[in-house]
Amino acid sequence: MKQVLQKSGGIALGLVLCLYGLMALRGPNGMAALAEKRRQVQALQEQNATLAAENAEKRKRIELLKNDPGTQELEIRDRLKLVKPGETQFLIPGGKSDTSATPTTVPQAPVPQAVQAPASKPAGQTQP
Repeated sequence: MKQVLQKSGGIALGLVLCLYGLMALRGPNGMAALAEKRRQVQALQEQNATLAAENAEKRKRIELLKNDPGTQELEIRDRLKLVKPGETQFLIPGGKSDTSATPTTVPQAPVPQAVQAPASKPAGQTQP
């Protein structure tokens, strides 16, 4: 009888260990969850790399705005919608953002200005 109990206890213990192993592999914290966590880590690493690249681009842009007068002028003209004399600005809808139109400047040929000759004044007269 003792041997039967030992044999059945060993079988029961083996069965419980197999069920525990099966639950550990297929349960909520099992292999499927581990694979999902790995996918999440991969996605976060890709997002981190993308954000790092964007940060590098923004740092470069900041340095240009600090040190390059040409870039500063373009940024000021863009934000304040300024044009130089002789340029024409066209607003194209659907540009950079949905709320504002993108200005496009086109240089024009300079407009000739009329030169007026001073009126001849008799000698000896002064203006009051």
